[in-house]
Amino acid sequence: MSLRTGTLVPRIYRRGSAYRSSWAALRDFGPTEARFDHHVADATGAPRRQDRAIGYYALDIPTALAETFQSGRLVSGPRSWSQNWSRAFYECYAEVEGLYSPSSLTNLPAIAIYERVLSSSPFPAAPLLHRALADPLLIDACARRPQ
Repeated sequence: MSLRTGTLVPRIYRRGSAYRSSWAALRDFGPTEARFDHHVADATGAPRRQDRAIGYYALDIPTALAETFQSGRLVSGPRSWSQNWSRAFYECYAEVEGLYSPSSLTNLPAIAIYERVLSSSPFPAAPLLHRALADPLLIDACARRPQ
């Protein structure tokens, strides 16, 4: 499955955490508790920086919000299962650039992309919309969303 060029893909990312990012960057530290981290832990089992990197996206804002702020929520099965599954796809299929699956929270599409996708320059030069979650304009827009 491929996303068409020009597909709008909302992303909510952490600008102020230990794993802070930017709108077009993938996280190269892991594995963390994230669902499809394909990173390989060090010899002691600890996460580490590495060439493998991942970014999590959605095709709608509610799913992007839910996926970003789900920490502490249980999914069906341990995360190690989905991480092992992700690692297996990554290692067995060199052409796979990411995973497209239903969100465990909204059942709408969620996307995890691997660093391999960067060779095709998937990100535009600038984002269409870039606001902090605390921005009053964004808060107001979310509060007025259609029912």
